[in-house]
This record gives sequence, structure tokens and C-alpha cells, in this order.
Amino acid sequence: MSNESLRTIKTFLILQQKSDIDHPINMPDLISHLDEQGISCARRAVYASIDALNEAGFEIKYVHTKPQGYYLDHTFQASELTLLLNLIYENTSLSKEESDHLIQKLKKLVSENEQKKLPKTMLSHLKTEKGNTLAQIDLLLKAILEQKRVHFLYFDYNYKKEKVYRRNQMPYELDPYAIVSQNGRFYCVFYSENHKNFANYRIDKMDFLKLTEYTINPVYFDLDDWMRSSFLMYAGDSTTVTAEFEESLLSIVLDQFGDNIIISKFNDHSFIGSIKTVITPTFTSWVLQFYDRIKIIKPHFLIQELLKIATSIQSDYSK
Repeated sequence: MSNESLRTIKTFLILQQKSDIDHPINMPDLISHLDEQGISCARRAVYASIDALNEAGFEIKYVHTKPQGYYLDHTFQASELTLLLNLIYENTSLSKEESDHLIQKLKKLVSENEQKKLPKTMLSHLKTEKGNTLAQIDLLLKAILEQKRVHFLYFDYNYKKEKVYRRNQMPYELDPYAIVSQNGRFYCVFYSENHKNFANYRIDKMDFLKLTEYTINPVYFDLDDWMRSSFLMYAGDSTTVTAEFEESLLSIVLDQFGDNIIISKFNDHSFIGSIKTVITPTFTSWVLQFYDRIKIIKPHFLIQELLKIATSIQSDYSK
């Protein structure tokens, strides 16, 4: 590597680590930093390196007001990076090791002074010590791009926290279509050619994931429609649920369903809403947590299911 190339690279790294809009580096200090790294040069040579970096697309700017100096216009601000870091902190699909690795890489995208602003939030206590979610995602992204079927084992945990593979350790062979994240976990949306339907699978519960040589025959898939037809990643046939909600639930309902709810009527202290969703045990549990603030109007089978649950609870606790 030529002296000019090395000088330019070192100049970039110094500006990346030590400068930002609030902490520019003046020319004497920049030359001093380069000298500490074994590169002795005059102002003219550093100017040439800065010009080369700007021509290459890196934005090296100069502050004319005090404190004067050069700084790298970083891709991320501390506020933007905080959002990304919090997603990693909260994601339980990633192991502690994977999370630490990602966090350290992301922190390098801002200056040392900006790093001091970043939150020191603890990682989720639900994270595992070991995991290969990032490697799994890499392989699934490759499979989606190349339209290849994948092969994997899928597991649950028993009371001893040991893996128990589904289907008597028979592998799943499915076609991947999208990777999504919800409630701190990563999922892959797969299509089953045998069952002619889509389903969500947690990526951190896959083992022995491999690409096959089989090229899939693509079927129509709309990710937005699919997410609307899933409730907390449990999918199925959508049904319109109409209910009377206590007014205090308005923000909670809008946060959960967004544009997927149609509000047809407001009363003094309640409103009528119609939601197109999948009725799964997860949805039923969501309704039950607001048992005294939600009254289901239709469909009838959901009312019957709630009555069955209420009768069962009353029977169990009356004994």
C-alpha cells in the first residue's frame, strides 16, 4: 500500500472515531494524531487526503466558527442509533453473544464522543447465552433471493429446558418468503407446498437449517396482507370481530390493530369497533385480559368460546 493511500485511510479512521459536528479536529491536532500512528506529513498532504475522501463520497466538512476544524458527517446520529440499539436490547431471538457483537459494531458508526450519549440499557433477561440466529437469517435471506427450499428441525422446550423436536425429529421442508420481527422475536414466513398455505416459524427455534437444491415454484404472496391476517404471528383465516370497547381502551386497540379496525359508533363511554383478525388462543387471551371492558358482539362462535372458558374457570375455582 502506498504512503498516500495509508495516510488517507488513517485520516478517515481518525475523523470517524474522534470527530463529529460538535467536536471538529483542527489541522494541527489531525497531524498530531497521524504522527502518533507513525505517519509524518505536512498540511498539504492531509488536505490532499481530505479531498480524496470527499471525492470518494465521504462527507468531510469544515466548521468555520469556534471550535474550528474538520469532522466526518457520520451516517447515524446518536438518537438514530439509540433506536437500533434498543431493538437489539429487546430482541430475545438473539443470544447475548450475538447482541453484544451487533452492539459493538453499531457503536463504531458514531464518534467516541457520541458513543457516550448512547443508552447503557441491560440486555433482556430472556436472552440465551448461545445462539445462531444471525447465521440462520443470513441463510434464509440467501434462500429467499435464490428461491430455494430449506430443510430444518423445529423444536420446543420441555420443563427441564431441553429441546424436544417436533414431528419425531422429521425435518420440515418449506419455501421461505419473508423475514419479519414482532414482539422481540424474528420469524420466517414459509409456504408449504404440501398444505398449500403459509405459516410463521420462529427462527431461534430452528435447528440444522440447510439450503436444498430444490428451486421453488413461487406463489402469490403479499407481506402486508399476511401481517394483517396474523395476530402476534399466529396466522390463519381472517374473521371480522365486532365488539363494544370501553372508551379507555381506544389507544390500546389502535396500537394493537392500527388501520385494521373500523370504528362505527361512539357512545358516552364506549365505542363499537370491527376488527379483521385471526381468532387464535392468543387473540382470545388478549380479549380476556380486558374481560370487563370488552363485550364481543359477533361472531357467535367466539362468544361461545368465551362462555366455555368462563364456565371452566368458574368450575375450577369453585371447587
